[in-house]
Amino acid sequence: MERDYRQFQTDLIHLQESAFLAEDFFTPSWLGREVAKQRQKSMILEQTPWYYLSGTGFYVKEQVGQLIRNTRNSLSSVAPDVVEIELEKTKVDIEAFEDEYLKQMPGLKFNLAWEGEGGDRHIVCPDYNNTSWESVTDLKEREGVVAEVRKKVEEWLKTAPADSYAVIISPEGWSGFSDASGDAVHYKETQIYAIHTLDNGEIEARTFRYEANILENEELQRSLGLGIDEEPNQKERIKNALRNTLFVRGDDQDRSISSFEDIVNKMQSSVGGRETVYGTRTFAEIRSFLKNPEFYSKRNLLTERLIRRFQEYARHRISEGNVFGQELDLQIALGVTVAQLNKSYREIHEQENVVYALPRYKQDLDEMAMIVFASRANFVNYEYERKDLGLRPGCAGGGNEKVMINSMGVPRIGELTKKNNNETDDDYEFDHIGKCINCEGDPRALGPCDICERCDAKMGGKAAKRAA
Repeated sequence: MERDYRQFQTDLIHLQESAFLAEDFFTPSWLGREVAKQRQKSMILEQTPWYYLSGTGFYVKEQVGQLIRNTRNSLSSVAPDVVEIELEKTKVDIEAFEDEYLKQMPGLKFNLAWEGEGGDRHIVCPDYNNTSWESVTDLKEREGVVAEVRKKVEEWLKTAPADSYAVIISPEGWSGFSDASGDAVHYKETQIYAIHTLDNGEIEARTFRYEANILENEELQRSLGLGIDEEPNQKERIKNALRNTLFVRGDDQDRSISSFEDIVNKMQSSVGGRETVYGTRTFAEIRSFLKNPEFYSKRNLLTERLIRRFQEYARHRISEGNVFGQELDLQIALGVTVAQLNKSYREIHEQENVVYALPRYKQDLDEMAMIVFASRANFVNYEYERKDLGLRPGCAGGGNEKVMINSMGVPRIGELTKKNNNETDDDYEFDHIGKCINCEGDPRALGPCDICERCDAKMGGKAAKRAA
């Protein structure tokens, strides 16, 4: 073993001799050179450029568009502060994408906190530079019901005693959002937002993700002691599920839950006691996350350095002013960053199997892993990484083109379905194909709750009106 370690140290010395070259990889200068190289290549292509990462859930064009719009619209006196706020938002979005998409984590920390005193007391999102919870909640999501529920929960929490819980169930299906082409965004999973009041007056929150249809959502709500309003219209059924929020006071002796784990147990029961939440992820992993959230928040070795490199590059590029090519360069730089992070998950995690076999030497191996990755940076096939991202398995992987939505301060991935010109704001169409959750017919054209047209008609929904 000692001989193996001496050989390992020798190999590491050889790597460190070229480390100064690899270290350049983590500088904004390297990223600037890579941007220039990719810009030249993109000029001869007519299709959608790879660096948009379209179809993956991290849509670079919109991310950069928002970054530039918000910094350009600010006054010059506050512009530096706005730039830092926007770059911090980009950091949070990349980390959330890593947690939800690359790590496929079924349990996520939902970072909320109180700010202000008395009547000015309100909930903020520390990950977004203490931006108010209200401001990160889009009024368009599910035709305003998400914003309505957020406000109701925040008001209730202001007077709730310690050890109280508010639990929001946000079903899969219709979201109320569409992309620039008018294609509808559908959520492919149910998300549970649970907020707990602490003895010191602060709050802690968690997000749980799992595959559960509207029938299973309603079964969960019944198990939590909530009533269910019978609603034949599929859009209204989703809205009702959202509005049907659980409020449990800490001084209530007859309470349906007394911990986050109680919620997870009822989630599992609502889907027949199955072991998996989606793909290969399990309810046991959520319970493990609740016991040790810091372990699950551990980042990939390269994440921090790749994000910092992008921030330094973007900070410099924005400081140059509204110059020609700025937006394109930032798009390429962000695309490179996320694609390289994906590559690291494919390759370096294989090396981490060796790392954990030799825990004494983990620090040295971490350093070696970064040097090895950086030394191979010139061999990244970005188009391949984009395709790999779009095909990743699990709750958000595979299927149709993906988009990332900020839902109440929690990044959430949805899928696009093609626009139907017959649909109106008060209406819905059977616009995607799959298995009906009611009759289990497959394949069927499905509505917002994944209920087929025939079952919808029997329930008195939109299809019944059409038949009449």
